[in-house]
Amino acid sequence: MSKNDGGSAFPCPIAMNAIGNMTLSNEYACGGMTLRDYFAAKAMQNMITEKVIELENLHKIPPLAYELADAMLAERSKP
Repeated sequence: MSKNDGGSAFPCPIAMNAIGNMTLSNEYACGGMTLRDYFAAKAMQNMITEKVIELENLHKIPPLAYELADAMLAERSKP
């Protein structure tokens, strides 16, 4: 079972029509960072800015950031 990554953080509703021009569509061109990565990056930014963890323990920030991102994804999937 793979981890829920939340899909694309910034999906773009674009598609190519029959003659090769871009048009708006209900289909999404996926790529780039996942929503999980986006949430983790925001969490890391705050932890570093607010000095939540001392500099000698910076290696602890990424796992904690992804733990927070996973919690955000779990919360957002609730009805």
